[in-house]
Amino acid sequence: MSSDHPESHGGGGFIYALMYCKFDQEKGPRIVCTDPPGVFEGQFHLISKYFLPNREINGKVISMRLDHWRVMGVPMQIEGHTYSRNNFQYVLCLIVDATEKAIHVFRSIAIHIAAIFHSLETEVSFLSQIENEDWIGRTLHTLRRQLNSHRQGEPTICHLHIDSWNNVCFVARPTHEAPQDISIAQVPLPLVELTQLVCGGGQMGSMHLDLDLTLMQVLPFIDGMASVRDIARRCQVEENDVKKCLQHLLYYGLIKMIDTFAMTNIYRLNAHSFLTCFADPAIRKQAPAYVVGGPSVEKSLAAKGVRPIPVCLLQRLYCDIRESGTHVKTGDLNDFCSRNAALLSSYGLSPRHLIAFGRRHGFIDRVHEYPVITTAASGGAAGGGGAGAKGASTGVGESDSRDSRAAKVKSMCEGRHHLDYIQTVMGMDRQGVMDLLDAVKRADPSMSLVWIRA
Repeated sequence: MSSDHPESHGGGGFIYALMYCKFDQEKGPRIVCTDPPGVFEGQFHLISKYFLPNREINGKVISMRLDHWRVMGVPMQIEGHTYSRNNFQYVLCLIVDATEKAIHVFRSIAIHIAAIFHSLETEVSFLSQIENEDWIGRTLHTLRRQLNSHRQGEPTICHLHIDSWNNVCFVARPTHEAPQDISIAQVPLPLVELTQLVCGGGQMGSMHLDLDLTLMQVLPFIDGMASVRDIARRCQVEENDVKKCLQHLLYYGLIKMIDTFAMTNIYRLNAHSFLTCFADPAIRKQAPAYVVGGPSVEKSLAAKGVRPIPVCLLQRLYCDIRESGTHVKTGDLNDFCSRNAALLSSYGLSPRHLIAFGRRHGFIDRVHEYPVITTAASGGAAGGGGAGAKGASTGVGESDSRDSRAAKVKSMCEGRHHLDYIQTVMGMDRQGVMDLLDAVKRADPSMSLVWIRA
C-alpha cells in the first residue's frame, strides 16, 4: 500500500483504493489491477484466502483489517462452460481507513459495485477477458474519482463508459445510521437554518424533507437552548412525537443532540478530536464568528471596535477547559469563566456558544454527575429499582408535597440517572434538586450521598 497514512488525505468517507482480484487457474489468487497502482504489492497473500474463498461465502460482504487499512469486498463466482474449469472467481475490493466509523456506507457501495460488475461480466465478459485488464484499471480510476468527489450529504452521479455498446450510470445517495435514542433532558442544536425548511416546503439544496404538521409545529422551538421536554410543552405536542420529529431531523444531519447548558456544568477537552478539528481550515475560519454568537453579533462587535479573536488564542482558551477536583461543585464552567474573564470580555465571547461549538464538532465532552444514595448497612444503592425508574418518567405536579418530591428524587439516585435528567423530570433547577437531596440525607442519617462523574 502507499506509505501515506489515511489521516493525511483529509475528511471522512474517503475511498483510498479500489482493487480487482481474480483466481487465476494457473497462478492462483492474484491482483489484476488497482487504483492507485501498486496497492497491496506483496501483501495480498495475507488476505487472498478470505476474499477468494470457498463458494459458501460468495455473494457475502467480507471486511478485514490490515494494518491501518480496512479491505472490504463481495467475492463472486460465476459458472459457465466458457471459463477454464467452468467457473470464474473474482472480487472487487474497497480500501478505506481502518478507523472510519461509517462502515455501513462502504458496505452499501461494495454491494452495489459487486452487482454492477457481475452484470458486466455475465453480459459482455468484461472482467474475464485478459485484453480488458488495462481498461478495467482505467474504469476503477474513474469510479474511485467519482465516488470521492461527493459533497457532504448530497448524492453523487457515477458514469462509466465500458464500450461503444455499454455504459453504466448510477446515483450514490448518502446513507445514514439509524437515529439514536433521545432523552427528554437533551437539547437539539440546529446545524442548518431550520426556517429555510419551512420557507422552502422541505427543500434545502438537493435534499427534500417531507414536512408534516407536527414537524412544522416543532421546528420553530428548536433554538439550541430548549430541552426536549421544554419543546414539547411550548409547542403543545406529546413528548414521544417530539422525539420522533427530532430523530427525523437527526437522521438527515440537520441537528445534533447536546446536553442542557448551565454555568454549573463540567466539561473536558477531547485532545485528539480537538487537534483534528482545528487542522481543518473551514473550522478555523468559522470558529471566531461562532463563539461570539454568529456573524451578525460579530459585525455588531466590530462596529464597537472589538476585534475577532485570533484562532491560536481561541485554541489556548479551549485548552484551559478542564475537569478539576473531585467535589461536585468544583471544575465547572463558572471556574473556567472566572479564570478567563478578561479574555472573554475583551473579545465579546459567549460561554454558551464557546461550549456549543465544541460540542457540535465533538472536541468537548460533557462530564455528567450521577448522584448515588447508599446505606451504611448494605453499602448498596438506596434508590428504588424498577418502580423508581417508572416513577421518574412522570412529571411532578404543584400539589405534590416536599416529602413526595424528595422520595421521587431518591428513587432516581441509584446511579442510572444524571443530574440533568433528574432536573428535567422534576421540573426544578440544580439548586432545587440539591435542596431535596439534603432533605433526604437529613431524614435518614444512615444514608450517604456519593457523586459519580462520567
